[in-house]
Amino acid sequence: MARVLLLSLLIFNAIKISSQEITWGELNKSLNENYSPQILKADSNYIYTLASDYTDFYIEKFDINKMTPVYSTKVIKPQESEIELINLINDKFIVFYSFYNENDKTAELRAFAVDAVTGRGIGTAIKLMKLPVENSRRAGEFSAITSQDGKMILVNHYCYIRNKRIHQNSYVLFNDSLQIVLDKTERIESDELNYKTFNYQLDNNGSVYFMKASREGLFIASYDVFNNYEKWEEKIDFSEQHPNTILKSAYLGFNNDQNLVVTGLYGLTNKNEGLYFLEIDRISKEIMINRFSEFSDSLSQTLDFSRPDDPENMNYSNIISINKKDGGMYLFCERYDRRFIAGQYTVNSLTWFNDVAIFDLTKDGTVLHTYLIPKSQYNKSSVSMLTAAKMLKKCEYLSILPWTDDSCLYVAYNDHIENVPYLNRQYLYKRVLIKELKNSVPVIITINKTTGEIIKNKYTQLQSEEIYFKPQVNYPVPHSRTLFIFAQKGLQYRFGRLTTE
Repeated sequence: MARVLLLSLLIFNAIKISSQEITWGELNKSLNENYSPQILKADSNYIYTLASDYTDFYIEKFDINKMTPVYSTKVIKPQESEIELINLINDKFIVFYSFYNENDKTAELRAFAVDAVTGRGIGTAIKLMKLPVENSRRAGEFSAITSQDGKMILVNHYCYIRNKRIHQNSYVLFNDSLQIVLDKTERIESDELNYKTFNYQLDNNGSVYFMKASREGLFIASYDVFNNYEKWEEKIDFSEQHPNTILKSAYLGFNNDQNLVVTGLYGLTNKNEGLYFLEIDRISKEIMINRFSEFSDSLSQTLDFSRPDDPENMNYSNIISINKKDGGMYLFCERYDRRFIAGQYTVNSLTWFNDVAIFDLTKDGTVLHTYLIPKSQYNKSSVSMLTAAKMLKKCEYLSILPWTDDSCLYVAYNDHIENVPYLNRQYLYKRVLIKELKNSVPVIITINKTTGEIIKNKYTQLQSEEIYFKPQVNYPVPHSRTLFIFAQKGLQYRFGRLTTE
C-alpha cells in the first residue's frame, strides 16, 4: 500500500519551472498506434475528447484528476455514410454524418446525439440537409465549423454538376438546437469560377466570414446575421496608399471588440518587407484601421533567411493569434510549407515547420516589438503508404504551442538536442525529424514583456518515459490560466495540465 501511494505521488507531483506548473496524468494505453485525440472541452471534473484511429471515431471522457478514461465509446454510423463533424453542445455529442441517396440522387446530412455524461446514444437521427447532386461520383463534400462558444454550426456542401457545368456551394447554419438559421445556395457557371475560399470564421451571433483568393486579388466576404444574411464582399485593395503590394500571408480573426482583423506579411518583391493590419467594423463593414508597418532592411533579411534544402519562397503562413487585455494582439507567424513530390513509384509529402516571428501589436495595429525564434522541423512521408490524416498525425509532433501570462510570452516546441544553446539563425541549425524524435527535446522560449529578454531552456518536464510532446494537441480553457497538453509514443499517451502564474 505504501509503494502504491508513493508512485501516485510521483505521478501527480506538480513540476514547477519559472511561472509554469505542469501536472501529468497517469499513463494510458490506446488500442493501436493510430490513436489521435482532439480536446473538445474541459470542466471542473472531466476532459472530453474526440479521438480517431483513421478508421473509426471515439467520443471519450477523462477524469480530470487522474486523466484516465471514464469511457471511450465508438461512434456507430450507418453503412455507406461518412462522419463530417462531431461537436460537444449542451452536454451532448452531436454526430453529423452524410450519405448519397441513390433513389433521388441527393446528398443528405443527418445528425444524432450521444449523452456526454454516460456515452450512450439519445433518440434517433434527424434529417438536416438534402441537396440535389449529379451522381454518386459527384456527390460532393461536406465540411463544418463551429462558433467560439460552440453553439452555432455552419455546414458547407460543395459539388460540381458536370452536365450543367455548375459549381454548387450550399451553406446551412444551425443553432445549438439544430434549428436552421441560414440556408444559402450559390450556383456558379464553370467558366466563371476562378477563386478559392479559406479561413472561415463563425461568430457567436451566427455571422459567417471568410477569405477569397482569385486572380483579381484577395477578398473578405460574409453572410451577416445583422443584414438578413445578404452576402457582402470587398477586395482588400492597397493600390492607392501602397501600390504593387504582394500579400505573403493572410489571417482573419476577431479582436477584443469582436471586430474583424485581417493581417499578415507583405512585400513588393519576393521578400517579406512589412506587416499590414486592417480592422473592419463587424456590423457596418467600415474599415476603421488600415496600417502598414515597414520592416527595417536587417529585419527583412533575417526573416527571409533560408537554410540549405529549405524550399524557396516559404512564407510565414501558419499564424496563431492571442488577444491582449489592452485590445492589441500577439501574432505568432510560423514559416510553413507542404509540398508533394512525385517519384518513380510513389508520391512523397514534404512538410516544413520552421522559424517563428512574433509580432506584438497595439490596438491600432502598430508593431511594438518583433521577436525572432529560429526553428527547423521536417517530415517526409510516402503518400502511397499513409493517408493524409495519418501524415497530419505525424506532424502533430511539430509546430509550436504559444501562450502568455501577465509578465511573459512563451513558446514551446520540440528542438534538436544540439540546438538548445542557440538562438541565432545559423546555417548548421539541426532539423528535428519525426523519424528521429529520440534526438529531440522539448524547449521553452520565455520572452519578458517588459525587457524583451529572450531565454531558451530545455523543458524536459513536457515529456516523461520517452513519450513525446505534441504541441498541436492542446486546449486552452477559456477565461483561465490553464492549458491541457498531450504527449504520446506508440500505444502510450498522457494528458497534462499546464497552469500559468
